[in-house]
Order: sequence, then structure tokens, then C-alpha cells
Amino acid sequence: MEDLSTYRRQCRWELLLKEIDQIHSTIKNLDDIIFKTKNFGFVFWGGSLYLIVQYLSNLPTKMKMALIFLTGLIPLLFWVMDYNWRKHLLRCSRRERNLSNFLNSEAFERLVLQGEKDLEGKRFPFFDVVGWTYTKTVEGKSDGRFLEEYLINPDEFRGWKVIQYKDAKWFYGTMFVVSLVLGTIHLSAS
Repeated sequence: MEDLSTYRRQCRWELLLKEIDQIHSTIKNLDDIIFKTKNFGFVFWGGSLYLIVQYLSNLPTKMKMALIFLTGLIPLLFWVMDYNWRKHLLRCSRRERNLSNFLNSEAFERLVLQGEKDLEGKRFPFFDVVGWTYTKTVEGKSDGRFLEEYLINPDEFRGWKVIQYKDAKWFYGTMFVVSLVLGTIHLSAS
């Protein structure tokens, strides 16, 4: 019985270390993807404005104005892509916070350091980097077998919380507003 407890303790400790490394790697990759999305969105938007203003001057004024207004859709489309990546980033961050809470809890002491099988029939959800498996929803198979305080609630990562996370609202919002302002200036100049 002691061998099983020692084996359980060792496996759980290795899983925790591997998951922490995986979370850091995933966050780094997601940050890189978000950075590249923002850069590509800015270049695409800025290039579109430049081409419209500089090289399409022979177009009718209304057509040119409409194209300038339409460039406001470019940052919105990139914001949608950014939204999906930030959702994953927020889930990873939440999972990292849950791991931190677990590492500083009595449950860690008992489940990992002492190698107990479970706590009154409940287990810690091991290795779920982005929080796809161990969620508080039915589809995440949360049937009471896991310690609820360490499960991720996917409803937390929707809507305004994701849209307003970090600098996305300022970056994409500014590009959208600039398109509208330039279109309005062009409208009033005609």
C-alpha cells in the first residue's frame, strides 16, 4: 500500500510540474499569436487606408468615402480573431491561478505530498492546461468527482471581460474610430 501511495505522489508531482511548464509555454505561444494578429491587422488596415487615399483618387468621391468607412471593418474582424485567442489566454491564466491555490492548500498536502487517493471521494483535476476538460458544465463531465473550487467556469470567458482584457479595446477600437473619423473628414471635404 505504501508503494502505491509513493507512486501516486510521484506521478502527481510530475504531472503538476509538467502542467505548469505547459501553461507557461501555452501562454507564451498565445501572446505571440495575439501580437502577430495585432501587427497583421494594423498593417492590413493601414495599407488599405493608404491605398484608398493615395492611389484611388480618381474614384468618385462617394465610392472613395465608402471605402474609407469600410476600412473600419478590418479592425473589427481582427478583433474577433483576437477575442478567440484571448479567451484561451484567460483560461490558461485561470488554470495557473487554480494551480497556485492548489499548491498552497491542504488538498495539495494530502493528495500530492502524502499520496492519498482522493479527498472524501473527490479528486484534483490534473493536467488541463487550457481548461477544456475540467469545467463546471455538463459537457465538461463535472459529475461531482472533482474538487469544485479547482474547476474552470467557461462562462467567465465571454463577452466584455474578454473584449476589454489588456489593450485590445484600445488597439482595435482606435483603428475603428480613426477609419470613421477619416471617412467623416473626407465626407465633409467633398
